[in-house]
Amino acid sequence: MHLVFGATGIKQDLDLFEKFMETRTFIMPYIDHKDKDKEKTILLQSQLRPIKFYDFIFPKGELNHILNGLKPETEIKSRNCFLPNSYISILRKALKLKKIPAPDISQGAMPLVKQNVRVVGIGIREDSDITFKEVGRTHEGL
Repeated sequence: MHLVFGATGIKQDLDLFEKFMETRTFIMPYIDHKDKDKEKTILLQSQLRPIKFYDFIFPKGELNHILNGLKPETEIKSRNCFLPNSYISILRKALKLKKIPAPDISQGAMPLVKQNVRVVGIGIREDSDITFKEVGRTHEGL
């Protein structure tokens, strides 16, 4: 049985909640066909498989470095993905995002550790500039 849900909260509280959820054990009945179809039970360790969405905030000039490092999948060609293309389009529209552009590989990549992590790109949002008159400064309104 799978229960898919969302959760939000302070990070350390979410970490504790996740640790609690992933350490649950349950008694699961099964039929032993080698023992005259006798019903037996085993202990089953629960699994918490996160599907996380991130809003990563950075200066616009770093876009190519970030994309070259993350290498997000922008078109899903495999059926065994938690997020099919049609859902990506719906999420992009609902979150008012633009499609992720193809990065310029000549710009280099942000070094990062991505072992056993699949990154599925949803979209980008550009920030408009903001001016701080008190200090005489204008920059992206991150």
